[in-house]
Amino acid sequence: ATVLYAAPVDTGNPDCNTPVTACDLDQALGLVTTNRFIVKLTGTAEYNRTQSIILNEKVTLTGTVTIRTNAIGDDGIIIGAGGDVTLVNLTVRDASGPSSDNIKCEQGGVVHLFDVNLLNADDVGLDADDCTATVFGGTFSMNNGGGLTLATAGALSIEGSTVSGNQGGGISSSGGSLTVSGLWWWLRQR
Repeated sequence: ATVLYAAPVDTGNPDCNTPVTACDLDQALGLVTTNRFIVKLTGTAEYNRTQSIILNEKVTLTGTVTIRTNAIGDDGIIIGAGGDVTLVNLTVRDASGPSSDNIKCEQGGVVHLFDVNLLNADDVGLDADDCTATVFGGTFSMNNGGGLTLATAGALSIEGSTVSGNQGGGISSSGGSLTVSGLWWWLRQR
């Protein structure tokens, strides 16, 4: 009863109630309520976006799919005031345009990433600016502005993630609270 189902393209389905009647992602997000806030992204095709996904409420997006945001010219996913967002098993990639991040969390938003890959942004993979961000696992790679950034306000906690090959550096912080763990595990694996 708490799950909505989304498909990579508009299927014309009116309700998003089952995997068979999955609707497009924007329609599913429009049906999110305080009691129905999990959106399962179905299928194997990429979710090609032409506009940012703006999340200012409690919502969970889950699915082993790729959200490609190269046609937007802006941030791929924007989490703002009121946003309490959990992303699970997703790949978000290719945010293109000046200062385009794969995920931008701001204005007191909250984001939890579980095994999420953020790849190939023109700017930063995850930009946490006045945001509380928690990252477990996942890969941050090939982002031109860096893997993860934290501005002066907010908190960023990273555990067991891979951060590599980012032109602007791996993890940067100009203040706030930054916690990184999992280094011992990484050293033991080498």
